[in-house]
Amino acid sequence: MASEIKVDTISEKTSANGVTIDGVSLKDSKIATANSVDSDAYVDGSIDAVHLSANSVDSDAYVDGSIDTVHIDALQVTGAKLNTEVISAQTELAAEPADTDEFMVSDAGVLKRIDYSLIKGGGGFTKVHSITASSSADITFDSTYMTATYKTYLVIADGIKAADDGPELQMYLSVDDGSNYLGSISRVHLSCEDDDAGITAAGNDEGAGACIIGKSSQGNDSGESGGGTIWIYGSQDANVWINVNCQYVSWGSGMELTWENSSHGARSTTALNNIKLQMSAGNISSGTFTLYGAN
Repeated sequence: MASEIKVDTISEKTSANGVTIDGVSLKDSKIATANSVDSDAYVDGSIDAVHLSANSVDSDAYVDGSIDTVHIDALQVTGAKLNTEVISAQTELAAEPADTDEFMVSDAGVLKRIDYSLIKGGGGFTKVHSITASSSADITFDSTYMTATYKTYLVIADGIKAADDGPELQMYLSVDDGSNYLGSISRVHLSCEDDDAGITAAGNDEGAGACIIGKSSQGNDSGESGGGTIWIYGSQDANVWINVNCQYVSWGSGMELTWENSSHGARSTTALNNIKLQMSAGNISSGTFTLYGAN
């Protein structure tokens, strides 16, 4: 048989003890028995900042993903909170940044962004492409690399070895990406050998089919090689003809050292979009040709 007590007030008998009901002690309008209130008994929304003691919530109690940008105040993430690999762990950009790529800088203590175009600097050269010869019939920089991006181009030839003994290094110019190569090349050529006291002017021409970079017969014995620079001017300017200036140093088949300086011109105002380098006979055994664009 159930029992029921109806009263308006239940007061403690002894002021120090409070009142106990079914094992739960009530004292001074509060529940005095530890661990006696289950979370299911909380009123929704009743646990707010006012009712939480300082340092009373451990991170293990957070719901995964609950700490988002909404719950982090501005300026609360400091440098000490960043992992040391915050940059190195990201995907690598393996090419020069685009002009609109952005960097973060501190402007007198204020974080700001800046486009690459404002910090990349002017002048100098940009490496366009490099090709290493390996028993190659020719080395060609086509319209993928010869574009209107640059008006002036520079080719650096390094460690060029010929397969045959005694060939010339030549360069051909094309305005239709190699379908045809320009003829009637004007040429002025100066050279000097280590066993010659004077400078020789030879091979001057107005109707050559190629730019003769190394006119002297280059050897192919061990150590005999050539190298130099090839400047190409006005190749993308519709108002001027194409001009080429070269310096080339090589070892001849008789172990003589030869210096050569040559200038070449093509009477064409069509944009140059292909250059081909090859020996007058045989392959290019080895060596590297690197194309640069002048900024």
